[in-house]
Amino acid sequence: MPFSTLVYYGNNALGTTLIAVPSITDQVYRQQGNGYIVDPTLNKLGMAQSISAHAQRAQVDSPTLRQVLNKELRPVMKGPATGGQTVKLNWFMDNPMQLGPNEELDFYEYHATATEHCFGIINLQDNPIQPTKGPFFTEFFTGTTTLVADAWTTVPLTADQQLPPGTYDVVGARFESAGAIAFRLIFPGQVARPGGLACQVPDVVDPHQQRYGESGVWGSFVFNLFPYVEVLSDSADTSQNLFLDLIKH
Repeated sequence: MPFSTLVYYGNNALGTTLIAVPSITDQVYRQQGNGYIVDPTLNKLGMAQSISAHAQRAQVDSPTLRQVLNKELRPVMKGPATGGQTVKLNWFMDNPMQLGPNEELDFYEYHATATEHCFGIINLQDNPIQPTKGPFFTEFFTGTTTLVADAWTTVPLTADQQLPPGTYDVVGARFESAGAIAFRLIFPGQVARPGGLACQVPDVVDPHQQRYGESGVWGSFVFNLFPYVEVLSDSADTSQNLFLDLIKH
């Protein structure tokens, strides 16, 4: 079950009514207006979250959703999770919302206090997820790329342990860097770029839906041809950690 993670970002003014958060430049997915064009092969909304320092309300909007109701998001996150906190999701990948092929998908939010950086993160998928059972092994990877703030940056990875020969399914992931907001993986020969919300410090609790098979198989790779990770960070980080949950074949 392929899925892809997409991000919206804007330095939005404060307000009491919903304001559009623009889609960011993306190598794979087309954009229109402030939104993304829904790929006909990934035309279901399965996860969404809004992050800003003083978040109050957020909504995902499309012509198809408006036929009933746009997707209202709760909880929202008042800034990235800090030490000991949990990264929160609006997660419904087991029962995703149908979108129209090639329609514009927009993200709206409002927040209190002042102009600030606002992020919207969504997952688009083809079908309801099928959780995967283990046994699971977790490999630790590092990166040393200088990230471009508030844009996708591709990071090559170095494995901590040598993987035995074979093919590996990725069935979950955790990403860490100092300003990270979101991440997604690039697999050889796969268009979909699955990912999720990132962690900024080691003791943040990552969403259980992003780990250990709960969101199915993200992609596969041969033992010596690692995927790359794309990172959306709010700062120019220079050190990255990635933990991949794997099933060996």
